[in-house]
Amino acid sequence: MSSKKILYLDMDGVLADYSAHALEELNEIEHLDNVENNELVKEWIRDKNRHFYAQLPLVKDALKSVEILSEHYELYVLSTPMWTLPESYSDKRIWIEEKFGNLLKKKLILTHNKGLLKGDYLIDDRKVHGVSKFEGEHIWFGQAPFENWNAILQYLSEKDHWQLN
Repeated sequence: MSSKKILYLDMDGVLADYSAHALEELNEIEHLDNVENNELVKEWIRDKNRHFYAQLPLVKDALKSVEILSEHYELYVLSTPMWTLPESYSDKRIWIEEKFGNLLKKKLILTHNKGLLKGDYLIDDRKVHGVSKFEGEHIWFGQAPFENWNAILQYLSEKDHWQLN
């Protein structure tokens, strides 16, 4: 058993740039105020691009950050698939393997209730699917003071006393 702290990483919006890809694919839909929770986007994915999740680009600095964090934490990807799109389950698994290889091999957990898991940290860009009930610390990716990966690495290195190179 590892003595490292457990750190969960959300996939969409934290590792995978869901919003940028959705906006690129859906530039014909106007007024996309909330891309990640927009029914038009979900409908388009179901009807037009069932392998949307396999095509997502990486969030800036995500790979480098996962490499650094893997030295200090036991990492897992914690993601919520689209219930109405069975392909999202397998595509998320394939995406993790293609983008992160052995770093996150067999480390994907799919759930609609992230609050059930035990761990020290959860890096997530939203407070849905049980995030608010997570017993560890929620690091809200994209919100001050955690606007980007560099800010998160700085925070965790100071909090847990490890050197950020």
